[in-house]
Amino acid sequence: MVYVGLAQISSLLIPLVIAVVIGMLFSPFVDRLTRAGLPPFAAASLVLVGLIAITALSIFLAVKGIYDQRDLIAEQFTRGWDMVQAWLAERGLSLDDVDQTVTTVSAGVTSGAGGFVQAGLSSVFSFIVGVLIGVFLLFYVLKDWHVIRDWVANHLGQIPPDLGAGIINDATRAIRSYFAGLAITAAPVAIIIGIAMLILDIPLAFTVILVTFVTSFIPYLGAIISGAFAVLVALGAAGVQEAIIILIVVLVAQNVVQTLMLTKVTSDKLSIHPIVNLGST
Repeated sequence: MVYVGLAQISSLLIPLVIAVVIGMLFSPFVDRLTRAGLPPFAAASLVLVGLIAITALSIFLAVKGIYDQRDLIAEQFTRGWDMVQAWLAERGLSLDDVDQTVTTVSAGVTSGAGGFVQAGLSSVFSFIVGVLIGVFLLFYVLKDWHVIRDWVANHLGQIPPDLGAGIINDATRAIRSYFAGLAITAAPVAIIIGIAMLILDIPLAFTVILVTFVTSFIPYLGAIISGAFAVLVALGAAGVQEAIIILIVVLVAQNVVQTLMLTKVTSDKLSIHPIVNLGST
């Protein structure tokens, strides 16, 4: 019953949680602008516009990078498929069987294309609505962070307001410390990947560095997005061998270097043992 209820309100709950976390991280910037003389409304608006601009710039550079390399990427994929066909032919495997399997799968996909398109459009619409709700909520979390914090502290049941405020402040400090550690470790990881691309004479190294750094704040999915982007750029600009090298660099940098650095840095900032930190993340 609880799961069903959460599923029904997920379109509001997820943007709210994301807005609260981002508000925790960036409310100090609003405070600084307010102390500098800006009204809270203007300060929150300025910070929000800055966040949107950074996100939009990262998306634009990533999409533009892939779009500019689209012909080369398609050529590399075609060359790779030709290599697969040659490999199968050398081993006496029938390409007709492969083509028949592809045709059968394609027919099944085509027959259900209407449902896929409808589901896809519904997902896109839900995502857009969720983003708009999240932006709306984030603005007011940034603008009224201290008001919201005090209200929550005064409505924690039997917990006294002073203790409630202390709990919220401790949680806020912990989250800020974690993301500060994430930023500290994301920068060298992004630079490592960028240097590898420069050594291999692959273009868009700066774009890859920016996309890798920004997406590092998105758990799990961000690493997949930035890694796929770097590999696709390498595939289109240099070829399969260079793409494999970049893939190895990405896997080592994100899964070994960043994990070890993040565990060390956040453990020091949060004053917890690295084993506990690694297990919790």
